[in-house]
Amino acid sequence: MISYNVAGLLREPPGAMRDVRLRDRYVTLGADVELAGPLDADLRLLRTNRGILLRGSIRAPLRRSCARCTDAYV
Repeated sequence: MISYNVAGLLREPPGAMRDVRLRDRYVTLGADVELAGPLDADLRLLRTNRGILLRGSIRAPLRRSCARCTDAYV
């Protein structure tokens, strides 16, 4: 899980934006998903009249197992 403090953005008027870059983050996603390396993300947070809208892209290599032979691959 990744958390980011948005308190300052919530005090801004609608239309305010913040660009957030996350590099080399190691996170735990769940019991059935294992990362094979760090997570990288480029995010844009936009203050709206109802809250915050987050848009962006997240990249991370996943370690998976073949359903047929059970060999691991990335």
